[in-house]
Amino acid sequence: MKNEKIEKIAEKFMSLDEKSKQFVAGYMSARIEAAEEIKKLKEEIKAIKES
Repeated sequence: MKNEKIEKIAEKFMSLDEKSKQFVAGYMSARIEAAEEIKKLKEEIKAIKES
């Protein structure tokens, strides 16, 4: 099931024009960076609360 979803998303992505692919790639990169920053901040908050 999960693999099928990934395959469908990949097929849709590959059918996009180059400008759209760049937009999606940039958007996903920003989401990943934001998620990493949130994780880091949560860890810092936890450390502060424990001290």
